[in-house]
Amino acid sequence: MKTNTDHLARVREIAQRLELGAYLEPADDEDSAADTDEDVRLLLRLAQPAVQAMEGFPEPDSWTRDDFRRWLKVTGQTQDQAAAALGMGKRQVTYMASGEKAVMKRTALACLGVLVLQGLARA
Repeated sequence: MKTNTDHLARVREIAQRLELGAYLEPADDEDSAADTDEDVRLLLRLAQPAVQAMEGFPEPDSWTRDDFRRWLKVTGQTQDQAAAALGMGKRQVTYMASGEKAVMKRTALACLGVLVLQGLARA
């Protein structure tokens, strides 16, 4: 049985091949074509939970306090846990959740990153 570490190593290998354009050329034989199809299916399967987790959230530059509150609820984190996950103080999390301070783009991106990691952990 493959672990997440095995899948991550495989995704890195696939990404390197993609960067080198390995998939841009037609496959020379049926085995290579089958490997490519398997690689693409694996990437799609691994990406699906992350994509589903981010569904319904707006672009990072337009998050509101309601989006941030929804993120807290979806991730199941307390404000203390969120502060630790996002690398900020609890007071800043409280300000954003109350609407007293705006949710900055970099914070929304970090929130989406947490969602992606949680989605991958469930895959």
